[in-house]
Amino acid sequence: MRLPLVTAALCVGLWVGAPMASADASGCEVKGVVHDADGHSVVGIEVTLSQDGSVRRTTTDGAGRYRFVATNAGPMQVALVLVDGAHEPPWFQLDYENRTIEIQTDSFSGEGTCERNFDFAAPDDRYPEGKFPRHWWADAITLYRGFAGALSLSEDLGIDLGATPLQIHTFYASASADTTFWVGTPSYAPDSARPPFVGLGVNASTRADLGWPSNREDHEIGHHVLAQAFGGVHPRARNDTNHGGYWVNPTSADAWTEGFASFYAVMVAKHVRKEARPHWLTIQGAVVDLELDYRPWDLGGLEEIAVAALLLDLEDGPEDYATDASTLGLSILETNVSVHDGTSLVHGLVAADSGAAHERIVDLELVDDADAVVGRTRGIVVFDPGAADPSRGRFTALLPEGIVAQTVRLVSHPAVDDDPVHIELKALWQVITEFESSKDEGHGHLLDVDDLHTALLGAFGGHDVDNDGVDDIDQVFIAHGLFADNNANGVHDQGEAVGQTGHPGSELTVDGQASPRPALTPRFRATLPAALRTSITLESAPNATVVVVATAQGYAPVVYAPKLDPGGHFVLVPPPVPTNNKTSASVAVLALAPGKQPAVVAQFEAGALLAELQTHSAGYLSLTANLKEVAQVGDAAATDLRVVWGMFVGGTATFVLGLLMLAAGVIRRR
Repeated sequence: MRLPLVTAALCVGLWVGAPMASADASGCEVKGVVHDADGHSVVGIEVTLSQDGSVRRTTTDGAGRYRFVATNAGPMQVALVLVDGAHEPPWFQLDYENRTIEIQTDSFSGEGTCERNFDFAAPDDRYPEGKFPRHWWADAITLYRGFAGALSLSEDLGIDLGATPLQIHTFYASASADTTFWVGTPSYAPDSARPPFVGLGVNASTRADLGWPSNREDHEIGHHVLAQAFGGVHPRARNDTNHGGYWVNPTSADAWTEGFASFYAVMVAKHVRKEARPHWLTIQGAVVDLELDYRPWDLGGLEEIAVAALLLDLEDGPEDYATDASTLGLSILETNVSVHDGTSLVHGLVAADSGAAHERIVDLELVDDADAVVGRTRGIVVFDPGAADPSRGRFTALLPEGIVAQTVRLVSHPAVDDDPVHIELKALWQVITEFESSKDEGHGHLLDVDDLHTALLGAFGGHDVDNDGVDDIDQVFIAHGLFADNNANGVHDQGEAVGQTGHPGSELTVDGQASPRPALTPRFRATLPAALRTSITLESAPNATVVVVATAQGYAPVVYAPKLDPGGHFVLVPPPVPTNNKTSASVAVLALAPGKQPAVVAQFEAGALLAELQTHSAGYLSLTANLKEVAQVGDAAATDLRVVWGMFVGGTATFVLGLLMLAAGVIRRR
């Protein structure tokens, strides 16, 4: 099952042991700070001081600091214990091989001030490895902060997490390497109670995992929170396959619970981590934009994505899509436009005022000679932390077809929400937890999408804000395909029940063979269809950044840099398209590298790509490109832009504009 930041510590400088006193001349004050590998303070984690056979305990404060006083000069040792120290009883603890993870300092003694820090960007070599392997220390601290942040949302929702800490088994040898899952009591068998725990395989426990944090700790805590709110039982239908989806499962119960867990992850990103684009859910290193109206039959029948997107549409409002604060402090240093075979790119150099920066999304306004805005586009800025000047980044964006711009400037992007519903999270949560299902397998709690529709329609129905003749709650369900599609035409026809996601069976040709809708192998966290796994070879720039641009009519483009696996593969996610318009969405793959000409490696029409992926059971796309050196590019096909001074979010920048030509990409099918 699947898919910071942490609550402020409840105590500062607290210790258990002898009464508070000033350190005498023969002792020392023991103190330090805990930082993760990214330099973030680790708040509320337990720290112990062992000396003379006794153990004192404290927790880190809001700045990650800890302190013990009145120690004597004898040998002592400090340990970081990966247990929640901010709450009593603790909410969770991280285990390895059935032992709570501890990271210990060296044994030391001294007078005055004894400082022992835990800096996981550069761990102290003096600290012994102990039972938990040193090469996983930074990964474990990242997990700790992630789980603390995910659980902190439950406090805002008023959920009682119980008296027993949630056990989180990290680097779990009993699970496959890339698996993450939550285990608990299913609602169809409430008497078979089992203590809940989270398991993460060896690869899934590391910072190299392609799903963290949203499709790892956030998602699994979503399952735990829902079960705790439902009296310790997790909504589950006996005959459903985990992540089986639209074409496999006889009910929508699994889609509801998995969809809720992904929605919970999005709410953690929005309300806890305060991310600029919380609606972008990371799965296998790819971005799934839940603001798009995905339906149960999209993405190989992964119905849970439609449910997660539905819940987001109910909770979000226009203000959630307003100006992206992450563009503040950016300055464009150089802008170029390249044209090849009718496809145009705008690209260049950007500086971040705050120094080294992370990947950012930027919105660009395109202006003609008369200073009239002729279009907008969205691009991505990629920074190289290992570069000589890590504050310099490269940006690139697709220009809309037929647009000829004389100037380009950074702007804020408009606030847009594609539905008329906006329900506060706490109100939505209250309806979910208070609904009483009549279905036997629900054990009195909301079991499936049908129950969800009944609960929401009863609490928030009866409104038609946009005067389209459809109740606003029904409208959102219909937009996400959550209705009984009795004739399998993908359209809500008169009389088809909303919320009841029944559908007739069908047959496809998969890999050239006639087959019923393909069954999905049971798995523990969301995975996108294997057919979307795309290989890419960048012959002249093996370390280039790959960028995906997904554009759907009526939405701002989704622009992201997918994570590549060690074999050079990434997951290509096409946007959904309306049933009656197969040409309103597209997806493009770009590549950019220092000193190289950015290239459009491939472009696809989304409707055709979604249809074709249904006919393959494994990855079939193979892309390759040869990025040219900037010096190799001639001026013949370049587009000239005027040098301007432009006001934009974050300040004023000089646009130094060059002339470049696009390097061509080649597609091979395999």
